Amino acid sequence: MNDETLREIFAAEAEQYGVEVMRAEFESFRDLKVRWMRCAHQIEFTVTDYLSQAPEEIVEELAKTLLTRIYIGSDETYSDAFADWVTSEEFVRLNRGTYLERCNVLSSDFESKHHDLQETYESLVSKGLIEEIPGLSLRWTDNRSIEPLGVSSVLMRSIVVPTYMDNENIPDDLFEFNLFRLLTNIEMDFKIDPMERKMLTEEKIASYPDSRRLMDSIEDHRNLAECGVI
Repeated sequence: MNDETLREIFAAEAEQYGVEVMRAEFESFRDLKVRWMRCAHQIEFTVTDYLSQAPEEIVEELAKTLLTRIYIGSDETYSDAFADWVTSEEFVRLNRGTYLERCNVLSSDFESKHHDLQETYESLVSKGLIEEIPGLSLRWTDNRSIEPLGVSSVLMRSIVVPTYMDNENIPDDLFEFNLFRLLTNIEMDFKIDPMERKMLTEEKIASYPDSRRLMDSIEDHRNLAECGVI
């Protein structure tokens, strides 16, 4: 799908609001997101290019949801059709490689020295703390511009952790808790109400043994990472 087709889709949905879509373009965001700018009866959209290979009807669903939110002020969630597409195996197949490139992940044969992502994940599964996640990708990056303790993407089924977390001064239980925290975000159903999803995620993280102490330690390490100390 090109930018002109994208603009036509948004323009068709915008007609009912008496709005003119001046521009709609795909952009290479790292995450799946959309930006818009409106002025009076005109509006512009910038849409993640992860949707450039989606069926037109899926982009139509996105346009309908966004314009309803913008001009009616509703908190309408994404349609089932859109949610099914972005959580599908095909979406991951089409886009995960690009997502990982944008996170600047290291090659798959990179060997950690102190903490192993796969082994830690398998330990969490064996303890019953995390359900097994089919097709999960666990990768390291030396990119210091991402979130200090790692990022997780439920749609890309991926976790990316900075290499400074592969540190002998980070205890095993803290490393495991941090990965648990990231995995919990992926484990939760993307299709449920965002506020409910956030609440369930926080409840599960709080259920981890000794979570309060570990969360305090996580915040300390986050601050150190943001200051460039680790």
